[in-house]
Amino acid sequence: AEMMPYSGLESMLHGRAVVGTTVGGIPELIQDGSNGVLVPPADADALANAIGDLYSDRERAGAMGRAGRDLIMRRHAWPGILRQILDVYAAAVAGGPPV
Repeated sequence: AEMMPYSGLESMLHGRAVVGTTVGGIPELIQDGSNGVLVPPADADALANAIGDLYSDRERAGAMGRAGRDLIMRRHAWPGILRQILDVYAAAVAGGPPV
């Protein structure tokens, strides 16, 4: 996706919960409350609160980190990308619309 932050992808790959703003491709990466937290852009208080909340609730942060890693492995790691490409090829060979 356009404007997808590599730092977010890399953090999620390593099982870390992420906090980001609702700009560019970030909302495609962060599913608010599931694998991280989305905050409005230019809202320093919301950003600080989200980081502080995750820091103080390590169990929640760990669960978000695991969910983020799962998402990255499914959608952005080579095995997931290859699966998506093969699905498109299979649909094309079968004469159907791409998946």
